[in-house]
Amino acid sequence: MKYYPSVKNLNTFCVTEVVEGQTEEVIFDHLHATAFQYTPLGRTILGPAENIKTIGKEHLRNYISTHYTAPRMVIAASGAVKHEDIVEQVKKLFTKLSTDTTTASELVAKQPAIFTGSEVRILDDDIPLAQFAVAFEGASWTDPDSIALMVMQSMLGSWNKSAGGGKHMGSELAQRVGINEIAESMMAFNTNYKDTGLFGVYAVAKVSSHF
Repeated sequence: MKYYPSVKNLNTFCVTEVVEGQTEEVIFDHLHATAFQYTPLGRTILGPAENIKTIGKEHLRNYISTHYTAPRMVIAASGAVKHEDIVEQVKKLFTKLSTDTTTASELVAKQPAIFTGSEVRILDDDIPLAQFAVAFEGASWTDPDSIALMVMQSMLGSWNKSAGGGKHMGSELAQRVGINEIAESMMAFNTNYKDTGLFGVYAVAKVSSHF
């Protein structure tokens, strides 16, 4: 049994281990890392475990002061409240916010996500199933083609051997996967970002049968 000297380290361990234990999350992290190499979109949301373990109070303060700026925030209230009262409270409580006018779009423009055709393979003999994702560059959420890709994602559909419904449910692709026992599960995905996107298929299959 491992010993963790502090609650901080234990919490860090728990968060990173939980995410790293979810193979689907790990697969899509690697997919983004290889598809958008050396760009912010290629980094994991949590970041590497070694970075998380070294985060301190000053790191959080600097991040908040840089990104939580007045021009990028919206204050909303509902219920039995008066607009004038809310305005007065906001003036009192949010006086220390930065007034930097840099927008999210400007931050994206400084470090655009550039798609790179590549692949990454990780071998682990302790995992009985092969899990993989194949994708190509999709469309941003403002691109008219994003609607067509959403429709295509629905047409390709998804299928899971453990779910009820049999092998003849869903799209033609799902039926072929189920009837021919090509995989244990599959799903089409379409992810849209500010300036790019990813469209592809994620599947889980037995290594001995198809690999």
